[in-house]
Amino acid sequence: TLNQKDSGAVFATGTGTVVTLDRSSLSLTPNISIKGVKLTDVNRYVGFGLFSESGAKINAKNNNIEIINGGSGVASIGSSEIDLSGAYLKYEGNGYAVYTDGVGKVNLSGTKIILDGYSTAFELDLSLPPASRPITTDANTKIIVNSDNVTVFKLKNAGGLNTFNLQPS
Repeated sequence: TLNQKDSGAVFATGTGTVVTLDRSSLSLTPNISIKGVKLTDVNRYVGFGLFSESGAKINAKNNNIEIINGGSGVASIGSSEIDLSGAYLKYEGNGYAVYTDGVGKVNLSGTKIILDGYSTAFELDLSLPPASRPITTDANTKIIVNSDNVTVFKLKNAGGLNTFNLQPS
């Protein structure tokens, strides 16, 4: 669907609000697909897949989400949660595939993220221990890069970094 305004699949707000979109298995084709648009009055894109704020929770296990030219793929702010475990998230755009304000949480355990365009997977604050970070990943979380212009992670508070066990593409 081509959107002419800031629209998305699910917008949840407020403590006690729970939206459940869990699927029993992952679909081979997107069950959520948003094509955003670039605004003409400011330099930004609008459109999103899932947005949770102010304490709301979105359960979206095993969903196949595709966002093209949106502001973000999924976003969780203000003590909210999104459970996107076991999902597939394709994001092609200029923003974050997964965004939190550092308070909202997103579970990406077992999720496959496909990045294209000028996108960024998500931000990592390395001063926080892994259990305290707002984005949860595990050994089955995969990030696939389809563009030379992608930034996989925006790292905050990164001291000396070592790279090892990188796999060729």
